[in-house]
Amino acid sequence: MAYFWVLNDRCEWREVDRQLRAFARANDVMALCLHPASGVPYGGGEWFEFVGRICRRAAELDVRIWLYDEDP
Repeated sequence: MAYFWVLNDRCEWREVDRQLRAFARANDVMALCLHPASGVPYGGGEWFEFVGRICRRAAELDVRIWLYDEDP
């Protein structure tokens, strides 16, 4: 199963990492689809650094990441 993971809070790294580890332990997670919301300013340098960090950590945990963008 692929989960739609909405990043809609302050997105503190400690919490993000805790959730990534929980997804990695779950038996039914094939991938996480990252959905940008109000947590980190979307599209700027901070956003791409944050997403990169998530992708690197997910790779360490053997969790696939799908990137989602509904903006034109």
